[in-house]
Amino acid sequence: MNIKKNVFMGIVGMSSLVGNAKAQVPLNNNMKLFSEVGISGFINHDMSLYRGANLGIQTKNNNFNAFFGATLNSDKKSNFIGIFTNDLKWNKYSPLSFWSRGMFAFSKRVKQIAFDLSPVRWSVSSGKFSFAVNPALHVKNDFKNKNTQFAINTILQTIYSINPKNKLLIEANYHSISSNRLKDIKFASPIDNTSYRVTFCKYF
Repeated sequence: MNIKKNVFMGIVGMSSLVGNAKAQVPLNNNMKLFSEVGISGFINHDMSLYRGANLGIQTKNNNFNAFFGATLNSDKKSNFIGIFTNDLKWNKYSPLSFWSRGMFAFSKRVKQIAFDLSPVRWSVSSGKFSFAVNPALHVKNDFKNKNTQFAINTILQTIYSINPKNKLLIEANYHSISSNRLKDIKFASPIDNTSYRVTFCKYF
């Protein structure tokens, strides 16, 4: 039996077991466990399905999330992925924060790690909606091809709270043309260089 398929199915199953995990592991009020399922990709390319489990830790000024899961593309090839996000507010009431995100993808054919770092992120809430925008320096290291590239991203995020247990996240991310050197970064058509992510989050 295909080992990679078994790994993927195991990761998919993680999210359905999060509720039982919460019952067994005592969590304080600052910690949240939730499952995520969604799609991602570039506008002019095929989409990928991803699913996994997320641990969120929130304090007075800081919000940290760790996601572990897997993706499955249209060719039925899967990658194990991890996403770590940290949002540190300037102060408790400020709409501005420092924001960073680290991502890795690993499989037999893919070995990549990437970082987004934003010195200024602006966010605001209105009713069941929250909105955020931030420019970020993007650095990606492809270990398989031994290549490091830089880019400037502009990330737009919207979160809709369906109810206290269910949320919908929509993200659009404009990428500049990647370059091996920061000074050679160029900007091009948003149609060809914008990725998206649509996620349904279920809290337990």
